[in-house]
Amino acid sequence: MVGSTVPRFHDFSHALRISWTSLGACVTFLILTQEAFAAVTVSGTLRYTLPPGAMPPPVTSLPVRSTKVNIFRLGPEPVYTQVWQGSTDANGFFTAQFSTPTPPSPVTPSRYFVRVYARNQAVVVARETNLLPPFLNTEFWADVGDPPTIRTATSDGVALDFTFQFSDFASRHYDYLGAFLPAYSFAVNNRDPHETENIPAVNMQPYNGAISTMGFYDPAENVIRLHSTLYYNHKVSWHEYAHFLQDTVGKLYSVPTNHDGCFTWPLGVPFAAGQWINNAPLAWMEGFADWYAAAVDDSIASAPTPGQWGNGTPSRNNLESAPLCPLVGVQAVDGHTIAGVEIEDYVAGALYDASDSPTM
Repeated sequence: MVGSTVPRFHDFSHALRISWTSLGACVTFLILTQEAFAAVTVSGTLRYTLPPGAMPPPVTSLPVRSTKVNIFRLGPEPVYTQVWQGSTDANGFFTAQFSTPTPPSPVTPSRYFVRVYARNQAVVVARETNLLPPFLNTEFWADVGDPPTIRTATSDGVALDFTFQFSDFASRHYDYLGAFLPAYSFAVNNRDPHETENIPAVNMQPYNGAISTMGFYDPAENVIRLHSTLYYNHKVSWHEYAHFLQDTVGKLYSVPTNHDGCFTWPLGVPFAAGQWINNAPLAWMEGFADWYAAAVDDSIASAPTPGQWGNGTPSRNNLESAPLCPLVGVQAVDGHTIAGVEIEDYVAGALYDASDSPTM
């Protein structure tokens, strides 16, 4: 066709040869450029301080375990760019290597800081609050250093060490990483292989204030809420995690109550009123959580953890030989006669006897 701009076949071939040649030159340039720029290594071991008495001496700190870590490069302040995301290992160690946009030197330095979150496969920890349900705060994070540590690369192949030990406010958030990991692992490693429901990370909301001093699982918001008086108590965390499992991959009998292993009475009603509401669903809901905490503890017996038994979570000794409950044979507020199967300690003890070692 006269005046057509459609190229002949050999014109396409020529264009393709030019394009591939140009692309090859670009790739070669990028590879050479990448090799020319130095690789910066950023690493560190992260730990957090324990309060006095949280663990037997000489343990005064623990690793920030398996948590999300971001590394940022500072540009012209206040601009910064994320250059790496990864996680710490079980010992709180992380390491990353990446190339700089320009070769680092005293004239063109590269500056970095490290941000540490409180999340792993088991839990996402929200920033502490003094507000009660349904409030859920934003995810907790803290930068390494106080004020944030900024380290500078000024030469090729430099290694920057961000080893740090968090304390106080940050510590009580990072402690939940190590608290919930064994509870999550126990569930994953011991569930029926035919069960395929995903076990997601649980939301955890630490809170303070005098409105309440309880620890509880909030099924309406899918959140575990623990008061500041229960910080650094992994046993209580495991108990509440069991309720999360009941709700997520089982069936939760969601009726909040006061309970001490023997007596169960309504929230807001004094113990002295004697309004006992024991029943089998309540006993099994709480008895399972009691057993689960003891089973998790047995699974990591070689690695002691912070916290004491109590606060609604009985020790394994209590499960092995639960004290007699005087409510058996007593009339509940709804008129029925309370039986042994309606006693939390008895249910937990039976579950524990069915699963513990014959020598225990």
